[in-house]
Amino acid sequence: MQISTNLNKLLFYLAVGVLLLALAPFSASWVEGWMSVPALNVDQAWRFFTAHFSHWSWAHWWTNCAAFVCFLLLYFHTLSARNILVFTGFLLIGNGVFLSFFYTREFYLGFSGLLYAWFVYGALWKFSERGLLNGLVLLFLLLRALGVGRELAGADELAVASEIHWLNMVLALAALGLHRLFFWFFVKRFL
Repeated sequence: MQISTNLNKLLFYLAVGVLLLALAPFSASWVEGWMSVPALNVDQAWRFFTAHFSHWSWAHWWTNCAAFVCFLLLYFHTLSARNILVFTGFLLIGNGVFLSFFYTREFYLGFSGLLYAWFVYGALWKFSERGLLNGLVLLFLLLRALGVGRELAGADELAVASEIHWLNMVLALAALGLHRLFFWFFVKRFL
């Protein structure tokens, strides 16, 4: 049972890694084919999904890949494959709605939105087991979302879509709340 569970997690995270590699910023035209662009999203719905795994530059890509490795080191053994898969689906739907109706920038791309949510989810899910570490993770995310340590974007750089980071942190809180509510209402009462 444990081997099967770990294999499922490994396959999920390996698929994420393959997506990150496949949609890496090999050229500007390659990146433009995968980013979320509000004017194109209606006819090219895959962009809601691929935008989260494509990046504008190699520096952007490497930063998010390093954060992904940190996430795996901290939470690989603590989160189930089913929970993280369902949670990621929830995030993709929530982000799709936001990008369709509320996003005001010209385009969106990057993995950091999902990473923010995954870190919040992991830190709060297992807070009682490693309170200090998870508290530091949450503090770091909050400070980064508030812009601490971030320089203003220069002429050739893109501004960070911090509203996506905030959205995903709120979605993580909502998912955890819905999970607890579901557990309390159905499992405790009927099983």
